[in-house]
Amino acid sequence: MPVAGGVTAVLPNPALGMLIFFPTVFPLPERQELLRMVEDAFGGCRLPAHLKDWADLIATDNPGRGTAVPRLARIYRVHHYWRVLFSRHAGALDRQIGKLHAVFAEFLLPNSNRLSDPPRVIKEDLIDLAQAHGGADWYRTPTLLEAPPARAR
Repeated sequence: MPVAGGVTAVLPNPALGMLIFFPTVFPLPERQELLRMVEDAFGGCRLPAHLKDWADLIATDNPGRGTAVPRLARIYRVHHYWRVLFSRHAGALDRQIGKLHAVFAEFLLPNSNRLSDPPRVIKEDLIDLAQAHGGADWYRTPTLLEAPPARAR
């Protein structure tokens, strides 16, 4: 039941998303049926090519979805907090990397009693981030927001 009229007033480009309206008196179907209805409504939308891998990852029929999305969420948090910590306290963190792995593991993997080495998981996340960002010191390089490029005179 996509709302046909006025979508462009809410979304500048309807291909970016869809507004689905359920009146308050409408009995909602079971979760799986509602999910199927929403996916059917989205089925006609064509995503840009650069979002295809992401769409495949979050598809409900992807068996790896249950582990991939939480892992990416954790890596996102590691990326943010690691960069902030080193941008503000690099001197105090010198030679404390192993302890940081343990602290991050305790914070980001609190129910990790099924993991044999939670700090190792954080270390592997940091290795993945280093490979994606071009080097082991990726977190020491200022972002464009932290140090915008100098203007040409």
